[in-house]
Amino acid sequence: MYKPFHYQETSVFKFSNRPVGQIAPPVTPSAFAPDSRYESRFSYAGYDVAGNPGMIVMTNGTTTAYLWGYNNTYPVAKVTGSNYSTVAALVNNATLQSLSTSDAAMRTELNKIRTGLAGTIAQVTTYTYAPLVGITSATDAKGVTTYYEYDNFQRLMNIKDKDGNIVKHMDYHYQGN
Repeated sequence: MYKPFHYQETSVFKFSNRPVGQIAPPVTPSAFAPDSRYESRFSYAGYDVAGNPGMIVMTNGTTTAYLWGYNNTYPVAKVTGSNYSTVAALVNNATLQSLSTSDAAMRTELNKIRTGLAGTIAQVTTYTYAPLVGITSATDAKGVTTYYEYDNFQRLMNIKDKDGNIVKHMDYHYQGN
């Protein structure tokens, strides 16, 4: 469920010189003016049911929608140039939220966003994860997927390109006392 968020330009603060333990008498609060060097660059336009940002609007009007999966714990899609409701309507949220969805099934579901927004200005980046371990794949806006593998101790072991070639390999060496 998407919750709209309303951004306020001013904040209200109440200051007091009273010693610790004494409550300040009620007074009319004053508005706090931000530093003149403050520059608004974006605002949050909504949150999902878990409090994760659903959409960000830049001051130039560019929107970026985020979809969260794996029980709302990981961002699974970042879509620049589209809005949250359009992106969310393209996928089955139950598939995104399931902790038992395979990587291949998750990538297939997330690819529905890419195909559904084909021919628009939207740039889609998607991610899959092994919950409590780490990211297992990232597909960029060009559709190129990078894969991540972990060893038995859940440490990153290999980063592979779209063809399965190892781009980077990590070895872990421990020295005893």
